[in-house]
Order: sequence, then structure tokens, then C-alpha cells
Amino acid sequence: MLSLQLQKSTGPSGQGGGELGWFAANQMVKPFSDAAFALKKGEITKTPVQTQFGYHVILVEDTKPAEKATFETVKPQIENGLKMEKFRIQVQDKAQTLRKNAKVTIK
Repeated sequence: MLSLQLQKSTGPSGQGGGELGWFAANQMVKPFSDAAFALKKGEITKTPVQTQFGYHVILVEDTKPAEKATFETVKPQIENGLKMEKFRIQVQDKAQTLRKNAKVTIK
């Protein structure tokens, strides 16, 4: 796992000083992940890394071995994901009902 900071980011992470926090290799797009995990603690990419999100200069602040998540650790994320899925289905159903019952006239 790595902890990164993208200080001059113009993307969403820029508002927090570019801090990406800890992440595993499979949590980022491949070019970014490959470049980040090839670096050692304190190293920076020598050239910008291009992804579909733009160009990135990566500084690895720290590394640590991946840990297995406990159920108690991920329980809130699972609950939130299930709530969001339920909400998405409700919105989709409501939209279908509204479309089905809509009467559109063009003048």
C-alpha cells in the first residue's frame, strides 16, 4: 500500500493538498498504479505519468504492507454501498414510472 500527495493537483484531490491517502495497486488505473508501485519511499516520477485523467507527477510518501480488512472495518462501507444501491434502484423505478405515465404533447 502507498500513501501519495499530489500538491499541485488541479483535479479533485487538489483541494486536499493532493493527498490520495493509502491505496492498494488495484485501486488505481494501471499506468498510475504501475508507476507509483515502482517507486520507493521518498521517490518521485522522473517524467509525468499519463492516464485518462491527465498527467501525474507522483511522489511516494510512504509504503506499508497490505493488510486484510476485518468485517468491522468494512461493515460501514458495505452498509453504505447497499443503501446507495437500494436508492439507485428506487430512483430508477420512479423514473420509469414517471416516463410511463407522462403525457407529452408537442405544439
